[in-house]
Amino acid sequence: MSQIETLPQSIADTKTIVLKPRLDEGDIQLIGEKIKSRLFCKFGFKPKNRDIRLLGSERYFEPFLIIGGKYTIEYCKKHAFEVNVNEKTSKVFVAGQEFTSEPSDPKAANKIISITGEEHIHHERQTYFVLDRMKREISPEKIPIAPFDVQKENYEHKFHFKSIIIPDKAQIEFLKTKIAKRPADVAEIIKETFDITDRTIVHYPIYQLTFENRKNKTDRTLTINGVTGEIIANGNKKLAIKTIVAFPESMNDLSAQIIDYEETQTKTIPKMDPLDKTDTTNNAPKEEELFHYNQPEYEETILGDIEIPSGTTIKKTLLVKGSLKIGDNCRIHGKFKALKDITIGTDTIIDGDLISGGNIFVGARSLIAGSVKASGVFEIEENAVIEGGRIQTIPS
Repeated sequence: MSQIETLPQSIADTKTIVLKPRLDEGDIQLIGEKIKSRLFCKFGFKPKNRDIRLLGSERYFEPFLIIGGKYTIEYCKKHAFEVNVNEKTSKVFVAGQEFTSEPSDPKAANKIISITGEEHIHHERQTYFVLDRMKREISPEKIPIAPFDVQKENYEHKFHFKSIIIPDKAQIEFLKTKIAKRPADVAEIIKETFDITDRTIVHYPIYQLTFENRKNKTDRTLTINGVTGEIIANGNKKLAIKTIVAFPESMNDLSAQIIDYEETQTKTIPKMDPLDKTDTTNNAPKEEELFHYNQPEYEETILGDIEIPSGTTIKKTLLVKGSLKIGDNCRIHGKFKALKDITIGTDTIIDGDLISGGNIFVGARSLIAGSVKASGVFEIEENAVIEGGRIQTIPS
C-alpha cells in the first residue's frame, strides 16, 4: 500500500496550563543553602558555608508540548483457508465456485480444499508524546504532576515564561510518523482515520539561584525544579561551558575530543562531516571569497562588532564584519555570518546556519536548526542542540 499522505481529520485546539509550584522561595533557598558549598568544590576541597552568599533568585517557567493522537484503520487482508473433506471427494462447489480437492500430505489418505478469502480487521492506536521547546522527545515519566491553572489569552505574566514554537505542520508530521502507520498486511482499506486529540502546552516552574564565593569572587548557578525539588543543573554563571569541541587539525581525523572543565573525558563525539576531500590548503578560499560580502542573500551588512540584547526577535539574514554576540532567550529567523567570534546566550533559538571566521560559543539549552561552520573551536554548553547535524571547519 502507498504511504499515508492525508492530513488528520480533526486537530484539537492548543490549550496552555501553568503548574503551581509545590515549593516556595523559602524551600528553594533551604535546598540551596544545604548544597551551596558543593557548587564551588574543586579538587575535593569545599569552601566554608560562611564564605558563600546568595546573590539572587529567579523563578521562570519552562514549556513542554504534550501532543496526543488516535489512528484507526479498518482493512481487509487475504487469507487462505484449508478445509478437510472426505477422501473420496474430488470437487466442492461453494457459492457457485468450484474447488478441487487434493491430498493434504502425500503419505496421508485425507484430502483438503484451499479457499482464499478476506478477513476484515480493526486496528487502532491512541497515545501521546511530550516535546520540549527544542523539539526533542522526552519521556512522559520525567514530567511531574502538580495542580495547575489554565492560562487565558489575557493572562498577565508575573514571571518569565519561556516560549515554545513548534509549527502545526511539524506537530502533524511528528505524530503521523509515530502512530499513523498502516499494517504490513493491508490488502484493501475500508476506513481510515487520523486525529490529533490533544495539544497542551505545560509550563513548569523552575527556580534559579545564584551564589558567590566571596574569597575568589566567582559565581555559580543552581537550577531547581519547583514541583519536585530536583536539582536540574548547576554551573558557572559567567562561563558555564560544559564541553569544548575542538576541531581536528587533520581532516583525516574525523573524531573530536570532548574536554570537561571538571574532569577530562575519554569518549569522543560522533564523527564530524569533513569538507570535500578535494579541498586543499593551496586552493582554500580567501577570506573575502569565504564570506561573500556582496552576496544578495544577506539582507543587511554590519561593520564592526554587534551585540543583540536578550529577548530580541530578528527576522533577517545578517553579515557581520566583526564579532557577534547574541543574548539570552532570543529568536533568530535567518542565518548569520561573522568575520570574528560568535557567542550565543542561553535559551536562544536560531532557525538558520552559523558561519564564523573565529570561534563559536553556544549557551545552555540553545538550539541551532541549521549547520555550523567555524575556523576555530566550537564550544557548547549543557543541553544545547545543533539540529542541522553538520559541523565543519573552514580552511584557514
